[in-house]
Amino acid sequence: MVHWVVATDVQIEEGIKIALGRVEGEGALLEGASFLKHVEADYSIMVASPPIRDIKSSAVRVMPKMNVIYVNRSEPDPSIAEQLIGRLRSRGAIISDTPIYFERDLPIVAEQIMAIHRSRSLSAESVGTLVVSDQA
Repeated sequence: MVHWVVATDVQIEEGIKIALGRVEGEGALLEGASFLKHVEADYSIMVASPPIRDIKSSAVRVMPKMNVIYVNRSEPDPSIAEQLIGRLRSRGAIISDTPIYFERDLPIVAEQIMAIHRSRSLSAESVGTLVVSDQA
């Protein structure tokens, strides 16, 4: 089931809580980064597209919360990873040791997410969250 949150900056926190309260399963896949100001995600993925040069301000702000950076539609290439890191750092993003994965690495990402799910004891009031943000 899909729950959309369309809200102003003032309304976003309440809207997110309402939408998460409607989730009936053990987890939720969330797209976007604005709610990371209000909700701690169990796992966050920043999706980057090499041809896109612009990096959104919202991506810069949430970089410290990202578990991985996923380079969309690209074969593994160290120069692409270096360019992406350079673009993020030039905007002031804090990257630390955030790994950068490519399409062939998706099984690694999937295993990390499954490990979190297996280790987490979810209660009726707790929803596991996975964030995918197409920002960089």
